Amino acid sequence: MTSQFIGPIISTDSPGTWDYLLVNAFGMEARASQTLSAAEVEALFGIGGHSATTVWFETPGTPYGIRLLQLTPGSTVCIRDPDSGYNSNALKVIDFFTADFSRARNTLETAGFQLKEEIAEYDTDSGHITEGHLWGPDGVVCALVAGPAEFLSEFVTITDRVVSEVHSVSAPVDDQAGVVAFYASLGLQEVHRYEVTDESFQHLVGAKDPLHIRAINVGSVRQEPYLGIIHYGLPAGSYDSLAERACLPHRGLVGATIRVPDVAAAVAACQQAGGKLLAAPASLQLSPFGTVTTAAVNAPHGVLHHLIDKPG
Repeated sequence: MTSQFIGPIISTDSPGTWDYLLVNAFGMEARASQTLSAAEVEALFGIGGHSATTVWFETPGTPYGIRLLQLTPGSTVCIRDPDSGYNSNALKVIDFFTADFSRARNTLETAGFQLKEEIAEYDTDSGHITEGHLWGPDGVVCALVAGPAEFLSEFVTITDRVVSEVHSVSAPVDDQAGVVAFYASLGLQEVHRYEVTDESFQHLVGAKDPLHIRAINVGSVRQEPYLGIIHYGLPAGSYDSLAERACLPHRGLVGATIRVPDVAAAVAACQQAGGKLLAAPASLQLSPFGTVTTAAVNAPHGVLHHLIDKPG
Protein backbone atom coordinates (compact mmCIF):
# COMPACT_ATOMS: atom_id res chain seq x y z
CA MET A 1 0.00 0.00 0.00
CA THR A 2 1.36 3.40 -0.97
CA SER A 3 0.62 6.70 0.73
CA GLN A 4 -2.62 8.35 -0.29
CA PHE A 5 -4.16 11.78 0.31
CA ILE A 6 -7.82 11.12 1.19
CA GLY A 7 -9.09 14.60 2.02
CA PRO A 8 -8.73 17.95 3.79
CA ILE A 9 -9.54 18.93 7.38
CA ILE A 10 -11.69 22.01 8.01
CA SER A 11 -11.82 23.69 11.42
CA THR A 12 -15.20 25.39 11.74
CA ASP A 13 -17.67 27.20 13.94
CA SER A 14 -20.42 26.69 11.31
CA PRO A 15 -20.96 22.91 11.05
CA GLY A 16 -24.60 23.30 9.97
CA THR A 17 -23.66 25.57 7.07
CA TRP A 18 -20.96 23.17 5.94
CA ASP A 19 -23.36 20.23 6.18
CA TYR A 20 -25.84 22.04 3.94
CA LEU A 21 -23.17 23.15 1.45
CA LEU A 22 -21.39 19.80 1.13
CA VAL A 23 -24.59 17.77 0.83
CA ASN A 24 -26.73 20.05 -1.33
CA ALA A 25 -24.11 21.70 -3.55
CA PHE A 26 -21.31 19.12 -3.75
CA GLY A 27 -23.26 15.85 -3.49
CA MET A 28 -21.43 14.53 -0.43
CA GLU A 29 -22.92 12.64 2.49
CA ALA A 30 -22.17 12.65 6.22
CA ARG A 31 -20.85 9.15 6.73
CA ALA A 32 -19.77 9.26 10.38
CA SER A 33 -19.73 11.61 13.35
CA GLN A 34 -17.87 11.39 16.63
CA THR A 35 -17.38 13.29 19.88
CA LEU A 36 -13.74 13.62 20.91
CA SER A 37 -12.50 14.28 24.43
CA ALA A 38 -9.74 16.79 25.07
CA ALA A 39 -7.30 13.90 25.50
CA GLU A 40 -8.34 12.41 22.14
CA VAL A 41 -8.04 15.76 20.35
CA GLU A 42 -4.53 16.20 21.76
CA ALA A 43 -3.55 12.67 20.74
CA LEU A 44 -4.93 13.17 17.23
CA PHE A 45 -3.85 16.71 16.40
CA GLY A 46 -1.39 17.84 19.06
CA ILE A 47 -3.49 20.65 20.53
CA GLY A 48 -4.41 20.71 24.22
CA GLY A 49 -7.44 22.06 26.07
CA HIS A 50 -10.10 21.47 23.41
CA SER A 51 -12.76 18.82 23.04
CA ALA A 52 -14.39 18.45 19.62
CA THR A 53 -17.10 17.05 17.45
CA THR A 54 -16.06 15.74 14.05
CA VAL A 55 -17.97 14.64 10.96
CA TRP A 56 -16.50 12.78 7.98
CA PHE A 57 -18.23 13.73 4.71
CA GLU A 58 -17.65 11.43 1.77
CA THR A 59 -18.53 11.42 -1.92
CA PRO A 60 -20.65 8.27 -2.48
CA GLY A 61 -18.81 5.61 -4.41
CA THR A 62 -15.37 6.87 -3.37
CA PRO A 63 -13.17 6.67 -0.23
CA TYR A 64 -12.39 10.41 -0.45
CA GLY A 65 -13.90 13.07 1.73
CA ILE A 66 -13.63 16.06 4.04
CA ARG A 67 -13.23 15.97 7.82
CA LEU A 68 -15.14 18.74 9.59
CA LEU A 69 -13.81 19.58 13.06
CA GLN A 70 -15.56 21.85 15.58
CA LEU A 71 -13.40 22.54 18.60
CA THR A 72 -14.71 23.57 22.04
CA PRO A 73 -13.67 26.20 22.96
CA GLY A 74 -13.45 27.49 19.41
CA SER A 75 -11.53 30.36 17.87
CA THR A 76 -12.52 33.72 16.41
CA VAL A 77 -9.49 33.65 14.07
CA CYS A 78 -9.85 32.61 10.44
CA ILE A 79 -6.67 31.53 8.69
CA ARG A 80 -7.53 33.21 5.39
CA ASP A 81 -9.12 36.52 4.42
CA PRO A 82 -10.77 37.11 1.01
CA ASP A 83 -9.00 40.47 0.75
CA SER A 84 -5.61 38.75 0.63
CA GLY A 85 -6.28 35.43 -1.05
CA TYR A 86 -2.79 35.40 -2.52
CA ASN A 87 -0.96 34.96 0.82
CA SER A 88 1.26 31.89 1.06
CA ASN A 89 1.98 28.91 3.29
CA ALA A 90 -1.51 27.70 4.12
CA LEU A 91 -4.01 25.52 2.34
CA LYS A 92 -6.51 27.57 0.35
CA VAL A 93 -8.74 25.84 -2.21
CA ILE A 94 -10.75 22.61 -2.42
CA ASP A 95 -11.31 21.83 -6.11
CA PHE A 96 -14.36 20.07 -7.49
CA PHE A 97 -14.45 19.29 -11.21
CA THR A 98 -17.57 19.64 -13.34
CA ALA A 99 -18.47 18.93 -16.96
CA ASP A 100 -21.11 21.68 -16.88
CA PHE A 101 -20.02 24.91 -15.22
CA SER A 102 -23.42 26.62 -15.56
CA ARG A 103 -25.26 23.67 -14.03
CA ALA A 104 -22.84 23.42 -11.12
CA ARG A 105 -23.03 27.17 -10.54
CA ASN A 106 -26.83 27.05 -10.57
CA THR A 107 -26.76 24.22 -8.04
CA LEU A 108 -24.62 26.35 -5.75
CA GLU A 109 -26.90 29.35 -6.14
CA THR A 110 -30.03 27.27 -5.54
CA ALA A 111 -28.42 26.14 -2.28
CA GLY A 112 -27.89 29.81 -1.36
CA PHE A 113 -24.18 30.23 -2.17
CA GLN A 114 -22.55 32.58 -4.67
CA LEU A 115 -19.32 32.34 -6.63
CA LYS A 116 -17.10 35.38 -6.80
CA GLU A 117 -18.03 37.66 -9.69
CA GLU A 118 -14.58 37.15 -11.23
CA ILE A 119 -14.34 33.95 -13.30
CA ALA A 120 -11.03 32.68 -14.70
CA GLU A 121 -10.76 31.17 -18.18
CA TYR A 122 -7.48 29.75 -19.39
CA ASP A 123 -6.04 27.13 -21.72
CA THR A 124 -4.08 24.04 -20.73
CA ASP A 125 -2.71 21.05 -22.61
CA SER A 126 -6.01 19.31 -21.87
CA GLY A 127 -8.23 22.08 -23.25
CA HIS A 128 -10.04 25.27 -22.24
CA ILE A 129 -10.73 25.56 -18.49
CA THR A 130 -13.29 27.69 -16.64
CA GLU A 131 -12.80 28.22 -12.90
CA GLY A 132 -14.88 30.00 -10.28
CA HIS A 133 -14.35 30.39 -6.54
CA LEU A 134 -16.77 30.32 -3.62
CA TRP A 135 -15.45 31.85 -0.42
CA GLY A 136 -17.30 29.59 1.97
CA PRO A 137 -17.56 29.49 5.77
CA ASP A 138 -14.39 29.95 7.83
CA GLY A 139 -12.49 31.51 4.91
CA VAL A 140 -12.33 28.24 2.93
CA VAL A 141 -12.38 28.50 -0.87
CA CYS A 142 -14.30 25.89 -2.86
CA ALA A 143 -13.59 25.95 -6.59
CA LEU A 144 -15.62 24.77 -9.55
CA VAL A 145 -13.24 23.72 -12.32
CA ALA A 146 -14.85 22.92 -15.68
CA GLY A 147 -13.29 21.49 -18.80
CA PRO A 148 -13.79 19.00 -21.63
CA ALA A 149 -15.00 15.49 -20.81
CA GLU A 150 -11.60 14.01 -21.65
CA PHE A 151 -10.03 16.50 -19.24
CA LEU A 152 -12.26 15.33 -16.38
CA SER A 153 -11.59 11.66 -17.07
CA GLU A 154 -7.84 12.28 -16.67
CA PHE A 155 -8.27 13.45 -13.08
CA VAL A 156 -11.44 12.22 -11.34
CA THR A 157 -13.56 9.10 -11.07
CA ILE A 158 -16.97 10.78 -10.68
CA THR A 159 -17.81 12.35 -14.06
CA ASP A 160 -21.57 11.78 -14.38
CA ARG A 161 -22.80 13.99 -11.51
CA VAL A 162 -23.05 17.76 -11.07
CA VAL A 163 -19.57 17.78 -9.53
CA SER A 164 -16.80 15.26 -8.93
CA GLU A 165 -15.35 14.04 -5.68
CA VAL A 166 -12.78 16.30 -4.01
CA HIS A 167 -10.22 16.53 -6.78
CA SER A 168 -7.40 18.49 -5.21
CA VAL A 169 -6.50 20.83 -2.38
CA SER A 170 -4.03 23.56 -3.17
CA ALA A 171 -1.66 25.71 -1.15
CA PRO A 172 0.24 28.77 -2.36
CA VAL A 173 3.79 28.44 -0.99
CA ASP A 174 7.00 30.44 -1.10
CA ASP A 175 9.41 27.45 -1.19
CA GLN A 176 7.90 25.13 -3.77
CA ALA A 177 10.90 22.80 -4.01
CA GLY A 178 11.09 22.36 -0.23
CA VAL A 179 7.40 21.52 0.06
CA VAL A 180 7.56 19.03 -2.82
CA ALA A 181 10.53 17.36 -1.09
CA PHE A 182 8.49 17.09 2.13
CA TYR A 183 5.72 15.28 0.27
CA ALA A 184 8.24 13.00 -1.41
CA SER A 185 9.31 11.94 2.09
CA LEU A 186 5.71 10.87 2.66
CA GLY A 187 5.65 8.87 -0.55
CA LEU A 188 3.57 11.39 -2.52
CA GLN A 189 5.11 12.09 -5.92
CA GLU A 190 4.50 14.54 -8.73
CA VAL A 191 1.47 13.47 -10.79
CA HIS A 192 0.82 16.63 -12.82
CA ARG A 193 2.13 20.15 -13.34
CA TYR A 194 0.92 23.21 -15.21
CA GLU A 195 1.47 26.95 -15.62
CA VAL A 196 -1.06 29.78 -15.97
CA THR A 197 -0.38 33.42 -16.83
CA ASP A 198 -3.90 34.46 -17.83
CA GLU A 199 -4.94 37.86 -16.44
CA SER A 200 -8.37 36.53 -15.46
CA PHE A 201 -6.72 34.31 -12.83
CA GLN A 202 -5.05 37.35 -11.30
CA HIS A 203 -8.49 38.93 -10.86
CA LEU A 204 -9.93 35.70 -9.48
CA VAL A 205 -7.18 35.53 -6.83
CA GLY A 206 -7.40 39.25 -6.14
CA ALA A 207 -3.68 39.89 -6.59
CA LYS A 208 -2.45 43.42 -7.30
CA ASP A 209 0.46 42.16 -9.41
CA PRO A 210 0.44 39.89 -12.48
CA LEU A 211 0.59 36.18 -11.70
CA HIS A 212 2.72 33.48 -13.25
CA ILE A 213 1.27 30.39 -11.61
CA ARG A 214 3.48 27.33 -11.50
CA ALA A 215 1.74 24.30 -10.00
CA ILE A 216 3.27 20.98 -9.02
CA ASN A 217 0.62 18.48 -7.94
CA VAL A 218 1.62 15.59 -5.68
CA GLY A 219 -0.28 12.43 -4.84
CA SER A 220 -0.37 8.71 -5.49
CA VAL A 221 -1.86 8.73 -9.01
CA ARG A 222 -3.40 11.48 -11.13
CA GLN A 223 -6.93 10.02 -10.91
CA GLU A 224 -6.99 10.27 -7.09
CA PRO A 225 -7.13 13.46 -5.00
CA TYR A 226 -3.83 15.26 -4.83
CA LEU A 227 -2.23 18.30 -3.22
CA GLY A 228 -1.45 21.30 -5.40
CA ILE A 229 1.78 23.08 -4.51
CA ILE A 230 1.38 26.51 -6.07
CA HIS A 231 3.81 29.36 -6.58
CA TYR A 232 2.04 32.49 -7.76
CA GLY A 233 5.19 34.12 -9.11
CA LEU A 234 4.46 37.30 -7.15
CA PRO A 235 7.32 39.64 -6.21
CA ALA A 236 8.87 39.26 -2.77
CA GLY A 237 7.17 41.52 -0.24
CA SER A 238 3.83 41.60 -2.05
CA TYR A 239 2.32 38.80 0.06
CA ASP A 240 2.52 37.46 3.61
CA SER A 241 3.20 34.00 5.01
CA LEU A 242 0.33 32.44 6.98
CA ALA A 243 2.44 29.59 8.36
CA GLU A 244 2.16 30.78 11.98
CA ARG A 245 -1.59 31.43 11.64
CA ALA A 246 -2.56 28.23 9.78
CA CYS A 247 -2.94 25.99 12.81
CA LEU A 248 -5.52 24.71 15.24
CA PRO A 249 -7.57 26.03 16.95
CA HIS A 250 -7.86 28.64 14.18
CA ARG A 251 -10.64 28.17 11.68
CA GLY A 252 -10.34 27.30 8.03
CA LEU A 253 -8.71 24.76 5.75
CA VAL A 254 -6.25 23.64 8.37
CA GLY A 255 -4.89 20.26 7.33
CA ALA A 256 -4.81 17.09 5.24
CA THR A 257 -5.47 13.44 6.06
CA ILE A 258 -2.87 11.07 4.60
CA ARG A 259 -3.01 7.27 4.57
CA VAL A 260 0.44 5.81 5.05
CA PRO A 261 1.72 2.20 5.22
CA ASP A 262 3.60 2.76 8.49
CA VAL A 263 2.86 5.79 10.68
CA ALA A 264 6.06 5.67 12.73
CA ALA A 265 8.22 5.39 9.61
CA ALA A 266 6.29 8.24 7.96
CA VAL A 267 6.82 10.48 10.99
CA ALA A 268 10.57 9.81 10.95
CA ALA A 269 10.77 10.57 7.21
CA CYS A 270 8.76 13.80 7.64
CA GLN A 271 11.05 14.99 10.41
CA GLN A 272 14.12 14.37 8.23
CA ALA A 273 12.44 16.51 5.53
CA GLY A 274 11.86 19.45 7.88
CA GLY A 275 8.51 18.48 9.38
CA LYS A 276 7.70 19.07 13.06
CA LEU A 277 6.04 16.40 15.19
CA LEU A 278 2.75 17.64 16.71
CA ALA A 279 1.28 14.37 18.02
CA ALA A 280 3.28 11.16 18.44
CA PRO A 281 2.01 7.85 17.03
CA ALA A 282 -0.89 6.49 19.07
CA SER A 283 -3.73 3.99 18.66
CA LEU A 284 -7.20 5.57 18.67
CA GLN A 285 -10.70 4.92 17.43
CA LEU A 286 -11.55 7.40 14.66
CA SER A 287 -14.82 7.28 12.76
CA PRO A 288 -15.37 6.04 10.11
CA PHE A 289 -12.03 4.20 9.98
CA GLY A 290 -12.18 2.24 13.22
CA THR A 291 -9.08 1.79 15.35
CA VAL A 292 -6.08 3.36 13.64
CA THR A 293 -2.52 4.30 14.40
CA THR A 294 -2.45 8.07 14.12
CA ALA A 295 0.08 10.91 14.30
CA ALA A 296 0.21 14.58 13.34
CA VAL A 297 3.08 16.42 11.67
CA ASN A 298 3.43 20.07 10.75
CA ALA A 299 4.98 20.54 7.30
CA PRO A 300 7.69 23.13 6.55
CA HIS A 301 5.03 25.39 5.00
CA GLY A 302 2.94 25.30 8.18
CA VAL A 303 0.26 22.77 7.20
CA LEU A 304 -1.03 20.10 9.59
CA HIS A 305 -0.80 16.56 8.21
CA HIS A 306 -2.83 13.92 10.00
CA LEU A 307 -1.35 10.49 9.30
CA ILE A 308 -3.38 7.29 9.64
CA ASP A 309 -2.52 3.73 8.74
CA LYS A 310 -5.79 2.26 7.50
CA PRO A 311 -8.23 3.07 4.69
CA GLY A 312 -11.92 3.71 5.20
